[in-house]
Amino acid sequence: MKTTEAIGSGAPPIVSVSNEGLIINDVMFNRKVPLSKFREVLGVPTQSISAGGSPPVGFRNNQVHIFDEAGVYLTEHHASHLIESVNFTFIRSESLFPIRCAYLGTLEICDFRLHADVNEKQLLGFFHRDLPGRYSLSTDKCWVSIVVAARQQVGGRKTKARRIASVGISF
Repeated sequence: MKTTEAIGSGAPPIVSVSNEGLIINDVMFNRKVPLSKFREVLGVPTQSISAGGSPPVGFRNNQVHIFDEAGVYLTEHHASHLIESVNFTFIRSESLFPIRCAYLGTLEICDFRLHADVNEKQLLGFFHRDLPGRYSLSTDKCWVSIVVAARQQVGGRKTKARRIASVGISF
């Protein structure tokens, strides 16, 4: 069984996406599975929160499981209790959920290496541009969504070049 020893030591998980699915630390994910399968690879989430406002009586919201040290969060469907997406946060201020650390690793997406310094121009031609600042790629088993944003500098101004802010892989 895989553990989070690498994550706890500060090393990010090894991640790639191919037509067969998402691979994290040599474990393949190509469909929605329970959180327990991701725990075998990533360990126990640092925090789990309910997404959205108060749900109707007798229901629950989608759950978000955050792995702070890895810069990764998972979204779990409210009814099926299966993980629907794995999300990598490169710019913390652009994250939809509170996460303490940015993802510091590299994602290999169908032979394209994504990392924090990849800029928007480098995505053109390989990924489909859906909207300004949003790109995607579909494989046989998953869908990759990429958001780019300008980084905030020390003085508060944002850089002109937009870089990878987050990457989401959905099943």
